[in-house]
Amino acid sequence: MKTLDYSLLVYLFFVGYFLCEVPSNMIMNKCRPSIYLPTIGFLAGRFFLGCIEAGLFPGAIYLLTCWYTKKEIGKRFCIFYTSGCIAPALGGIMAGAIVKGLKGVRGIPGWRWLFIVEGALTVFCGFGLYFLLPDYPRDARYFSPDQRRLAQIRILVDRQVSVDSTTRRMTSWQAFKAVVADGKAWFFLIAYSIIILGMSISYFVPTILKTMGYTKITA
Repeated sequence: MKTLDYSLLVYLFFVGYFLCEVPSNMIMNKCRPSIYLPTIGFLAGRFFLGCIEAGLFPGAIYLLTCWYTKKEIGKRFCIFYTSGCIAPALGGIMAGAIVKGLKGVRGIPGWRWLFIVEGALTVFCGFGLYFLLPDYPRDARYFSPDQRRLAQIRILVDRQVSVDSTTRRMTSWQAFKAVVADGKAWFFLIAYSIIILGMSISYFVPTILKTMGYTKITA
């Protein structure tokens, strides 16, 4: 397989990611986040990884909006997005240390140790989320009934919705149609698409640098 072919396979991830973000959030709205989000973190396959992982990022964003008011959500979004920027940088350093430091240990190549260590961390964190990740305020198992009600009321008041107006709550499909009909949503779609284009370039950087004469390690 040529290097460019590998980069294209990596890029295929974003196809499934784009197609499944909205449907995934519609599914999560019908089930428990503490079950749904960790489960999709376990499933893999390059195209299907994109389909499954598509729900992880927007699902986490949606869950945050269910817990925090408009004044509180900005700081949480900032922390969440910043961690997404820091993680790849630290991940590359950690991967290099694993490949180089564990190369040949117990007769196992360094690249295999990379899959073992990072895979074990993913599984460990995934299982931990089943017990640590809270659900929606209405059914958070860590809260008492009064605390659940308070958590719901503060969000409803922040959104200027009557506490007794739950009968008018839109279904996932009605909410989807309302978003599609909203011009602001299309503006954010275009902006986010531009961001994704910039992010996808990073997958081709090693190939580009190699064509400029750098070695694989230097690239």
